[in-house]
Amino acid sequence: MDFHALSEALFKQAEYRLAVARRAFADAQYAYVVCLSQETVEFALKGLLRGVGITYPKVRDVGEALLINRDLFNKIQDELEELASISADLNRLRSLAEYGDEAKAVPSVKLFDKRDAVKSLAKAEKVLNVTRTGLG
Repeated sequence: MDFHALSEALFKQAEYRLAVARRAFADAQYAYVVCLSQETVEFALKGLLRGVGITYPKVRDVGEALLINRDLFNKIQDELEELASISADLNRLRSLAEYGDEAKAVPSVKLFDKRDAVKSLAKAEKVLNVTRTGLG
């Protein structure tokens, strides 16, 4: 199996989602930025795991798999906890960013603002940069 090709395909997905997130930010679609930031993180972490031959779990938050396999990521040991935390944080926000708070009848556009989008984008950019370094 060509793990490098599979990993690279996942990184390309992450990069594309980040580009679309930036466009959504420019269009003031802040909840959508949060969704796309989570997806960027998800695909980047899955690309990292696949790049070292790990079959990642088929869930959105793969931070735990990252930490379990920490010995495979010598270059980014100091950042693994933060990457896993970012993954968990954005994963928690994703449902609200997609659907809003249905129990309170609050749409997602009312739950997320520019500040939230800036934070989400910064997290996604960090994860993508660090994960690329982790395989380099």
